[in-house]
Amino acid sequence: MEWICGFTIPKHALVIVNIWAIGQDPNTWANPTSFNPERFIGSDIDFRGHDFKPTPFGAGRRIYPGLPLTYRMVHLILACLFIHLIRNSKMG
Repeated sequence: MEWICGFTIPKHALVIVNIWAIGQDPNTWANPTSFNPERFIGSDIDFRGHDFKPTPFGAGRRIYPGLPLTYRMVHLILACLFIHLIRNSKMG
């Protein structure tokens, strides 16, 4: 038996985490129902599985293994997009 947050969890029990509820928690996110990517700018979220805010990527040892690559690729994709937009705006 394990005690987690005041609940008794039997050995070998299947525990399912409600990711949607964590993502909609107003104690975690200010205005959780609005699309606001700026909330992640300058954040100190730990992506190694110790912080449950970025739950779409999983957590703990089953976290999405490509997460660091994903964050690096975002910068590359945005840079390519800006270069393409700048080149096309000069031509037309």
